[in-house]
Amino acid sequence: MSKNRPMSALSLEAVARPLLVNPSAMVNMSEDDNLFERSVHELQEAITRRAHELWQSSGYTSGHEVEDWIRAESEVLRFVPVEITESDNDLRVYAEVPGLSARDLDIQLEPKRLIIRGKTEQSRERTKGQVSYSEREGTQIFRALTLPREVDTENATAVLRDGVLELTLPKASNAKGTRIQVKAA
Repeated sequence: MSKNRPMSALSLEAVARPLLVNPSAMVNMSEDDNLFERSVHELQEAITRRAHELWQSSGYTSGHEVEDWIRAESEVLRFVPVEITESDNDLRVYAEVPGLSARDLDIQLEPKRLIIRGKTEQSRERTKGQVSYSEREGTQIFRALTLPREVDTENATAVLRDGVLELTLPKASNAKGTRIQVKAA
């Protein structure tokens, strides 16, 4: 794990074993914002390159810019459906990430923001007679969520099971509700 990780980073090493956030991975918010912005910028660059390739393959025909962009987005980035549930003590985030292993995932957690990133590449090679065919296919995911409550980043856990990532994010102690006694004046 890199020493330059933002705030807290969840490392997924085992499929069914909860892992704690590494508290030594804490750094200031400006570095975290830079990582988030860098991630978004890298994705935008990849989508832009692919959209340009599509435009080039059509002979630079105008009028299909939006269609090319949407197609490039869908080829570069896979949508990640999520569900967030809240109990008295924690938030649970479930994200569908089929085809990705624990090693393919990178998760950054801040008190009010969760970023799920993942990337995997697969290659296939076929040989038929003297003709050899090779193809690479990659899957990339990115999901940034604003959490409904502040969470305790040091005690968060993550489990990947059957293509579903489950994050348990304990609420920060100051985020828990409290009753206030009303006194008569």
